[in-house]
Amino acid sequence: MKRKNNGMQQGTLKRKNRKCSVDDRDASVRALVTHLQECILIIDKNGIILFANEAFRRLLNIHDNDCGNKHIRDCIAKNDTARLMRIIHRSDPPHKEYRGIVLHAIKRDGATAELSCRIFPVPYGGETCHIVSAVDQTPSIEMNSKMEHLQHLASIGTFSSGIVHEFNNVLTGIRGYAQLADKDLTNTRLLEKAFTIIEAECQRGAELCKNMSLYSSRTKINPEPVMLRDLAETVLSLQKRYFQQEKVTIEKQYDDIPDIMIDKFQIQQVILNLIINARHAILQKGYGTITVRIMDHGKTIHIDIEDTGIGIEEKNIRRIFDPFYTSKGVIGLHVAGKEIKGSGLGLSVSSSIIRKHGGEITVSSVRGKGSCFTVILPKIIANMRPQTDAAACRYPLHCKRKPLKILVVDDEISIRELLFKALTAIEMEVILARNAEEAIAYCKSDLFDIVFLDYILPEQNGDNLIPVIKEHLPQAKIIMISGWVSSPIKKKKLEKNVDAWIDKPFDVSQIFSCIDDIAPGDGITH
Repeated sequence: MKRKNNGMQQGTLKRKNRKCSVDDRDASVRALVTHLQECILIIDKNGIILFANEAFRRLLNIHDNDCGNKHIRDCIAKNDTARLMRIIHRSDPPHKEYRGIVLHAIKRDGATAELSCRIFPVPYGGETCHIVSAVDQTPSIEMNSKMEHLQHLASIGTFSSGIVHEFNNVLTGIRGYAQLADKDLTNTRLLEKAFTIIEAECQRGAELCKNMSLYSSRTKINPEPVMLRDLAETVLSLQKRYFQQEKVTIEKQYDDIPDIMIDKFQIQQVILNLIINARHAILQKGYGTITVRIMDHGKTIHIDIEDTGIGIEEKNIRRIFDPFYTSKGVIGLHVAGKEIKGSGLGLSVSSSIIRKHGGEITVSSVRGKGSCFTVILPKIIANMRPQTDAAACRYPLHCKRKPLKILVVDDEISIRELLFKALTAIEMEVILARNAEEAIAYCKSDLFDIVFLDYILPEQNGDNLIPVIKEHLPQAKIIMISGWVSSPIKKKKLEKNVDAWIDKPFDVSQIFSCIDDIAPGDGITH
């Protein structure tokens, strides 16, 4: 009996020692991670939080006693919870560490924080639990967003200077042919040529304005079908005068590639950045060649911007994509009477844009011989949709329908007169309003089949009139006409509240086509 009691006492002592050992080890783990800057969680196989360090509690703005026995689903997004539990329950291979797992923590106020996590098993509380070691990526994401915005603003200056140069060319063509035609109104051939040139230059000017508007307001990636060759040619044309001044020769090599889905203006910004860098590298040498290649590599498209400039020192190559790093120094360079300044953002932002597209930028360089930057993009072919050529579908100045009653609201007298002449020529009854006040009065006192509504008006914008029009003219069709909207996102929202949208400057045929698409065969007022 005495021996049995001794055995029981020894077993109890061993269990106590083992428990003390486990408790000591758990206490050591907690002490080790409590004050770390990283967010640390210890969770069991059921997802129960056994421990959360100060950094994690501070991130979620919760108190110490708020974490005890909480389930992980109360702290991270639903989809992330399911993914995390799958990782915890994996047993092949055992004791594996997972890195780069992105989880989204939910704060007390409902806001989220993006976390980059390491997840690995650890003995805790007498069983195998998991440590989630997380770093809050939100400050880094916000910093990258600010950098992109700064570089975007800087690039707008460069882009707009090219636009101004091109627009002056447009105005020169229009003004010159208008003056020639005015001096010889009996010369039919000259008049025909003048009208053709003026219309073509107006279309060119419209494209320049549209591009600048979209480029300046671009914030998020908006993929659309784009012909890369045309995109590259646009950038080269905007830099043409610099090439001539700086003795830069351009060589081009384009594979036959169909339209691919990319954000036109962000990729244009990348190509512009690389072209400017190539120019500056050549400027320091005195003369040289920039070669632009667009090549089909099966599942990817490669855009090469190669120069014969001064090249990049080997020690700097790994740093050139770092934010705010510039080889031009803080005060810039003075070469050939020109001041070249660098923000240190161009390549960093370009790399970010390409990563968002699922691609990458690589660089190779030999000091004194030049550099080659290669943009690699996934080859996502756009769906081929037939596009209607406005010039090919011009409506004759008559309309195969009963006359409609139309209200035109625009503060520009030239546009009111243009629409009046065009619409009355096809036997429409047209009423003109100069501002919102007149438009509201007409809507309350008369009936209309269609309202042409300008977006920008003196007292209030056209979108504020939409509810008034729909209240008093519920069956009327609304066509918004505008030359400017603050952002593509806002434009999409506005388009949902109207029946059609026409961008200024417009082709008269667009007016006829739009009426034919949205108006009933018989006017609702008749």
